[in-house]
Amino acid sequence: MKRFLTTILWLCTAYFGFAQTAIGVKINSPASTFTIITPIQSMEGYNVEYFGKTGVVNSGLFLRMPIKTHFASQIELMYKREAIPYRPEGSDLKLQDRRHIRFDYLEMPFLLQFEGKKWFRGFGQIGLAPKVLLLASYSEKQNSEKFNMTKYFNKILFTFHVGGGVMWEIPKWIFTADARFSMNLTPITDQEHVPHLYFKDAKSYYFAISIGAGLKLSKNKNEEPAIQEPVYPSSEEPVYQEVKEEPTPQEVKEEPTPQEVKEEAAPQEVKEAE
Repeated sequence: MKRFLTTILWLCTAYFGFAQTAIGVKINSPASTFTIITPIQSMEGYNVEYFGKTGVVNSGLFLRMPIKTHFASQIELMYKREAIPYRPEGSDLKLQDRRHIRFDYLEMPFLLQFEGKKWFRGFGQIGLAPKVLLLASYSEKQNSEKFNMTKYFNKILFTFHVGGGVMWEIPKWIFTADARFSMNLTPITDQEHVPHLYFKDAKSYYFAISIGAGLKLSKNKNEEPAIQEPVYPSSEEPVYQEVKEEPTPQEVKEEPTPQEVKEEAAPQEVKEAE
């Protein structure tokens, strides 16, 4: 457990080294969250009916880091509750009177997200997650006394995650809403004999709708994020400046020097003397 938490802290520290990392919180909608564990068999000599469970909690923290255009990575640290209410087959026990087995986990999804480029955009996500069992408990009724069953179940499991949602991004904040499906990749227990129910071949399936808000952190605290100003088309007509053409300089005829005039007049004087 200590190694697991140390790894989490090391990864969080590494993420803070990147520009535009966002840290935030995620909260699920309990009414839109559904968990079911199947197939289940009774260990008490009678058949059982088992049901899915809504109203469970799946909330925590996230760190998001853009990798390049259209891609980002996200790491989360989430508290997650899974549960299975059940009753003897043929009975008419209502939810509050059914027997419950609950599982409380600390889950750490590593997700790859692919997304659009606009400030309001859609995204998809896929990834894997280790989850650590904090507590497994049994109760005769929904709100009756709980008995610890943690020792019968595997301490660490791995799950697969896939989902998608929408994101609204402004200069310093991001806001998200997403839906995600997850399922176990490893067994809930390796033990053949577990009190009340047989879990050795059971699979856990989970669906949750969540909202999140994150603060974008700049690598340099004094560095303000660059905001691209919108460019609006101008309604003014362009103004053209009249360009005057300058006259080309005319050739200046050179005047003959007095010496050249004398040289030209000399032959005429010789002719007259003859």
